[in-house]
Amino acid sequence: PSFLTMCRISPFALFILFGHFNLFSQHVLSLSPGLEEGREKWFDTAVGIENSGIVNGQEYFMPFVSSTSFPFYQTRQAVPGDIVFGNQVYRDIPLSYDCYSDVVVLTLKGANNFFELVQLDTGRITEFRLHGKLFRKLTDTPTHRSPEGTGYYNVLFESPAIELMARRTKVRAINPSTGKIEYTTSDRIFFKTNDRWTLFSGKRSLYGLVKDK
Repeated sequence: PSFLTMCRISPFALFILFGHFNLFSQHVLSLSPGLEEGREKWFDTAVGIENSGIVNGQEYFMPFVSSTSFPFYQTRQAVPGDIVFGNQVYRDIPLSYDCYSDVVVLTLKGANNFFELVQLDTGRITEFRLHGKLFRKLTDTPTHRSPEGTGYYNVLFESPAIELMARRTKVRAINPSTGKIEYTTSDRIFFKTNDRWTLFSGKRSLYGLVKDK
């Protein structure tokens, strides 16, 4: 059978999927709003996030300082986000995602209005949502392969037939115009069919997979 038949996706649907995958970036799973959301927000407010179990990581330090760039996803400052940490959901807490080091950072307001940055324990994070985008931790094992090793992946789309994930990363690079070292975005998109991950390098990569079938 053909690849299209096995996945039960029409060519038109595939074109929509890969031509406009950002349409699906709002997809969320256990972090979707529900009846418990109000209680979770109330708990975090009443107890204080600084007194909860999530604050148990080490102090965060930026890998290197750049006046023209930053290692975080989309914005330099922390933004309200949701996270599943140690089987507990925390909502609307100030989070940042360091795409260079692949770590999640919590911003706390300390004494004298100084801000403290805490690098959260990666081993206890299941998924988080920032800027309306869902990130899920995938662990690479011999029986469950991840697209590019263990780490956080932006869930763009998933169904029983196909999954689409983005690896949001930043690398160290020299700006040729200024000669300064900067954080440079280096994102990669992967799609999964028949338990096989493939780097999405344009429509040719999809057409090649279809041709193999």
